[in-house]
Amino acid sequence: MSLANARLAEVVKKQYLYKLKSYSNVFSSLVMVQLVGILLSFGAASSTGSFSRNIDISVNYYSSDIIIGITLLWGLISAITITTKAYRFDDFTFVSNRVTSHLSNILFLLTASSLGGTCAVFSGFSQKMLLYFFNAAIIREESLLATPSELLLGIFVTILYVFFFSSFGYLIGYLVQIHKFFIAVVPVFFLGAIFISAERGDDGWFAQFFQYYFFEASVFIFFLKIIGTAAILFAITILMSDKLEVRV
Repeated sequence: MSLANARLAEVVKKQYLYKLKSYSNVFSSLVMVQLVGILLSFGAASSTGSFSRNIDISVNYYSSDIIIGITLLWGLISAITITTKAYRFDDFTFVSNRVTSHLSNILFLLTASSLGGTCAVFSGFSQKMLLYFFNAAIIREESLLATPSELLLGIFVTILYVFFFSSFGYLIGYLVQIHKFFIAVVPVFFLGAIFISAERGDDGWFAQFFQYYFFEASVFIFFLKIIGTAAILFAITILMSDKLEVRV
């Protein structure tokens, strides 16, 4: 048993290191995506104004939510991308099986999520610095004074969210590989859920799903929810992958 475990760990490690080098386009796309996010976030998220005795005061509120949102989308798309045949056939360079391939992919997605989540948080600081230098109207900035604990917590939570979205992308990618029918079904399903929830408000299941994962007050319970759900999604994907053809 110990020899088998060592062999599995060795193969997974080799595949993981190989993917870190060969999937470099995933990381380069992260840079482009977050640059776009920074540019889009230059528009004020919300604003208020008042006028009194010839004094016009306008207050704009800026947020890095756009950067984080685009990073979540990047994680979803990146996970879908590595499930395509071109990427899956790279694993046949090694003596491997589907389990080692999936484990190395999960490790890769965790690494990508860690980098993406960390960069997303720090991109928010870059956004604030650019706003400070290019917009002389900004006279006060409070969130630059985040404590180290708040910064680390923000990075940790963002990494978990990116990994969470990556697990969904990984499942969707394999669904599409099993049958092209899901290319149309998955977008229609999610768009329909969004529209139905918009009509029903908080009663819609999509809104409840959003609240369940995005409004958790306890960090520990939030961690269990994200990791538990991601583990279930990855387990389902691994079981489904047996339906894919074996390369000859």
